[in-house]
Amino acid sequence: MKAKEAKMRVIPIDEQRFAAKIVSLVEVVPENDFDSGIQKATPEGMPIWKIRLLTRDGEDDSRRPDLTEVKVPALSKPMVDPGVKPMFGGLVGLVWSSNGSGGVSLRADSMSTTDKPSTKREPAATSKAAA
Repeated sequence: MKAKEAKMRVIPIDEQRFAAKIVSLVEVVPENDFDSGIQKATPEGMPIWKIRLLTRDGEDDSRRPDLTEVKVPALSKPMVDPGVKPMFGGLVGLVWSSNGSGGVSLRADSMSTTDKPSTKREPAATSKAAA
């Protein structure tokens, strides 16, 4: 296991720039082991969750957003209200390769929310307001 870890390249990611690319949260699901189906955990026993997001790279809004996953340890399923974008602490990209393919897996130490969903509404016109 240590040999795999030694080969894995870790790239720190600017959390503010990543947050700006998030379009919306799709879902939060457990990170399960492919073979056993059991939820994975950190070496300390903390369950790992996949935060699935729609992200858009660059300023081109005509492109379809990409599905991006960030793995986060948490004792219970992270909850995010609709319309609220998650923020990640300790966000890194782990470069991996296996059997001729490869990619970057995103992991974070923590997830929080800073923005509240917009609840502003225009006041409805009533007969008293019109009078």
